[in-house]
Amino acid sequence: MALSLLLCFTGFRMVRKWISLISFVAGAFFGYSAASAAGLQETYWFLPLLVAIGAGIFVSLVGYRLFQVGLFVFCGAVSSWAVTAHVLPPVLSGVHGSAGYYIQIVLQAAVFLIGGILAVKFTRTAIILISSIGGARIASSGLAALVPLYFPDTGRTLTVFAGLALCGIVFQFLTTRKN
Repeated sequence: MALSLLLCFTGFRMVRKWISLISFVAGAFFGYSAASAAGLQETYWFLPLLVAIGAGIFVSLVGYRLFQVGLFVFCGAVSSWAVTAHVLPPVLSGVHGSAGYYIQIVLQAAVFLIGGILAVKFTRTAIILISSIGGARIASSGLAALVPLYFPDTGRTLTVFAGLALCGIVFQFLTTRKN
């Protein structure tokens, strides 16, 4: 629960640090694996370690760009799903081959692109919203499971969730820079 509150209130500040760390570890792992598979340790035992460090640094440097690609795909997919599930009328979801089916596919693709582009253009806002809402959701569910006596119904859990999310969003917008 502590990690979810940390995510809720410091998600934007922590995202670059986590991206750098995870990218370095992944790059080092794949660099070491590739160097070992190439048999570099047979000549000098330290060559796989040097390759691992170099690959880790390289992947860490390009990690934020890879993150933006992931942000584009994630936000585009969520936007497309939300519009399909909650906005598009059931009339459009016709059978395969009908006009409504093709209109739905075009609308889903357009919403996917728009959602992804907006998320990348407004990365700070997207990360703050996603981390605050996600952290608040996990924290409120954890709190309800931890002390069920104080959460007899889902109404209180939703109230705590909304309060935490709002506080997290406001706090992150007030305490982070725009760049």
